[in-house]
Amino acid sequence: MPSIISIGECFIEFFTPKSFSETTSYERSFSGDTLNVLTMASKLGSSCGYISKVSDDELGDFLLDSWKELEIDTSQVKQMRGFNAIEFYSTQPKGQSSVIVYREGSIASKISENDIAESYISDSNILHVSGISQGISESSRKAVLKAVKVAKSNSVTVSYDTNYRDYLWNDTKEARRAMDEIIDYVDIVFPTHPDEPTKLLGENDPDKIYNYFMSKNVKKLILKCGDQGVIAYSDNRKYVSRAIAPKGVMDPRGAGDTFVGAYLHCINNDLDMSKSLQLATTAAGIKVGGRSIIAQPSTKEIKKHINDSLITESCFQNN
Repeated sequence: MPSIISIGECFIEFFTPKSFSETTSYERSFSGDTLNVLTMASKLGSSCGYISKVSDDELGDFLLDSWKELEIDTSQVKQMRGFNAIEFYSTQPKGQSSVIVYREGSIASKISENDIAESYISDSNILHVSGISQGISESSRKAVLKAVKVAKSNSVTVSYDTNYRDYLWNDTKEARRAMDEIIDYVDIVFPTHPDEPTKLLGENDPDKIYNYFMSKNVKKLILKCGDQGVIAYSDNRKYVSRAIAPKGVMDPRGAGDTFVGAYLHCINNDLDMSKSLQLATTAAGIKVGGRSIIAQPSTKEIKKHINDSLITESCFQNN
């Protein structure tokens, strides 16, 4: 059985280095926050599995075949009539890139509590969920809630990326309610700072954010700070990891997912916080140098650049 599993939706992605009005061809790939986490963890050697739905056509076949090639277990992916979410992405120079998404009513948004096999979760080590998986539909939100309850009752580590997207919610309060309904079951939380804590909690001070999540019995807080790196907390220790970009910056999308996937791989293999943050920061830094998840690095690439990633550790003073 897989050690790391996740729940969610994966896009079929078409990207081009030109503007949409100029291009005559697209490169095909796939992407989705919870799936991207698995592709990185699997690439590093962890056993991974996905809970989702795909279309019963050649595009659905493409997704399933691609995931199997990456050695991601698809036994809990149902192929059904419907359409996959599609994303068109123009990877032009920074500031000019654009995205067009078609997702409402996609087959993956129809995930429900009935799609959650309790034994699949209870036999794993880590369950990863996200605010996007909660936001794509009410039935998916209920599926996520059921999954984290099963995980908690079976001592499975629950990882949660808040991944707030305003277009998925009626308002910020609804997204906050979705977070609150599962936070008691969460062990590790990965907000993007400062945007998501500011919107969801009304707070942007990292120490105060940690105090809040500690009050909810969340064991680890890892703030993804983009090109500013990472601020993390665990067991009243504070860690700061500066960002690196050894190949420059071409496409930052998916870097956060790459970080989470690498980090979960590390804790799945009992690495300590400092080593986990160093490896995950390096993986994310390499990824931004290429397009889509195709740019997620190998273990060899990470080892080549890992010494560029510096971690500082200090005692957290709770005022």
